[in-house]
Amino acid sequence: MRISNIYGLVPGEDRLFANVVLLHLADAFKSGDKHTQLFRGKSSQKANTMANILLKLVLVLVLVCMVEGRLFGAETVKAQAAPSCQAVFGVPENETCFDITQKFSLTTEFFIAINPNINCDKLFVGQWICVAGTVN
Repeated sequence: MRISNIYGLVPGEDRLFANVVLLHLADAFKSGDKHTQLFRGKSSQKANTMANILLKLVLVLVLVCMVEGRLFGAETVKAQAAPSCQAVFGVPENETCFDITQKFSLTTEFFIAINPNINCDKLFVGQWICVAGTVN
């Protein structure tokens, strides 16, 4: 289960949450936070050294896992199909994406697929729009 689901975080905040927790733990062990020190218990110098080494190894492992996206439910990003455009159209005044799809007999899905970065709410005069092409 993702941490964002458990604590009601916005997706993406779970990594920030995990980083804060890990940094707080590391700082507490390093600076001698009394509550954390109680958790570790009163032990010999050798045991404290071993606990510090173990903590550092765990922190490194967690950070490596986070970087590789294997912790906290990171989804793998699939490569997006690259469109190939064969014909473009310059947007005239007061033209909308819907008007362009109707003019060139395109489905909305295909139009978006060959223009993946288009923002239909912010078309501007002279903007080049792909009106014929393929999606690989």
